[in-house]
Amino acid sequence: MKYTFLVLSLILGIPLAARAEDPAPLKVAVQTFSFNRFTLDEALAKIRTAGATNAECYIGQKIGDGIEEKVNPGMSEEAAAKVGQLLAKHGVRLVSLGVCMQAKEEDIIANCRLASKLGAEFIDVEVPSDALALYSKHAAESGLKVAVHNHASDSKLAYYKPENVLAAIQGLENVGACPDNGHYARSGGDVLENLKALDGKIFLIHLKDMDKTGALDASVVPYGEGVINLPSVLAELQRQKFDGYVVIELEGKAATDGEASLKKDLAYLAKSTSKP
Repeated sequence: MKYTFLVLSLILGIPLAARAEDPAPLKVAVQTFSFNRFTLDEALAKIRTAGATNAECYIGQKIGDGIEEKVNPGMSEEAAAKVGQLLAKHGVRLVSLGVCMQAKEEDIIANCRLASKLGAEFIDVEVPSDALALYSKHAAESGLKVAVHNHASDSKLAYYKPENVLAAIQGLENVGACPDNGHYARSGGDVLENLKALDGKIFLIHLKDMDKTGALDASVVPYGEGVINLPSVLAELQRQKFDGYVVIELEGKAATDGEASLKKDLAYLAKSTSKP
């Protein structure tokens, strides 16, 4: 097939680059909030058992394995070291820390240092624009990129509107977006158009399928079982040449089924990017 295309290209003058590329394998991570009823130790075990090897760790999860503290910017050196040990123990890599909502500079510095120490590439935040500038500064010092997350229309920051994200990150080179399409759907927004508005600015995405749209009580369901047009979302990410992480975050109905839902989501993403 490749030989045939080469011959046709030479005869017809079609550039070789015009050949459609196969979808690139998605980089997938799991938000530990998916197992927020469990300790971080237990959550990482479940993530690894399901077949995932990357995680985004949220602020506020109890660490476990003999440590009573929670993941937070003021946690002790012992607790921070334990988080690193647990990641190594379960064979899971931390790719992002968040969603961080701390806006005081001392907390911002602590969050960035923790994320860097644990080997993360990103720090996922949801803070006012003035605090974003501080995250940008201290994240750059730690070799991190900052991704702005959105909640739904009941959030004071209104980042569920992509134009508000774009305005907040303007001029901040190492700051992009972490759209949560589930919150777009809850807010009645057009998921696909919102993602198009963020073209070139998406660092991470919290990808969800939902049981309904336009309602704040909409619940997350396994991929392919809800009303979100996930194939069009994945196609849009491919069009944008998105090379960040698709983050699976189980909530509601999906979280109740935990590991089973996670396995379904991982299988769906694997099938979506496999060659026919």
